[in-house]
Amino acid sequence: MNEVNQSNIYDFKSISTVNRNWAYDVDGRKILLSYFKEIKADPNLSGKLLYKYEFEQENYYVLDICNRSSSRKRKWNGTPADVELKPAYNGPLPVSKALHKDLNSLCELNAIPAYYQSFFKNLTAENYIPQDTFDED
Repeated sequence: MNEVNQSNIYDFKSISTVNRNWAYDVDGRKILLSYFKEIKADPNLSGKLLYKYEFEQENYYVLDICNRSSSRKRKWNGTPADVELKPAYNGPLPVSKALHKDLNSLCELNAIPAYYQSFFKNLTAENYIPQDTFDED
């Protein structure tokens, strides 16, 4: 089992716009990156990503990461090795102090499995007040 941390979360949207425009998958479906729920890579499918829009979806759709889809149907001349995945976040995302306290109490009660407790205990807490809650008079 992989270690649970935010460095395992990658920014796919940034690589979709560098030298490529992933508009459609191999079956001609419009790509909606913001709606991806699951992405996986199969070592037997070089240059392809498998994705789902719903966790319950049976089959994966296939995205050719080396194909540049556009109105002119140009091909990108890169290879899968040219695609560099970067972490989605520069550092740990902070959570509110109240959430941090609640998560720690769930860890103490063993409501969160021991394997995951170090992740939750090491989260950074901060005071978070949503900007849209202020009245601008």
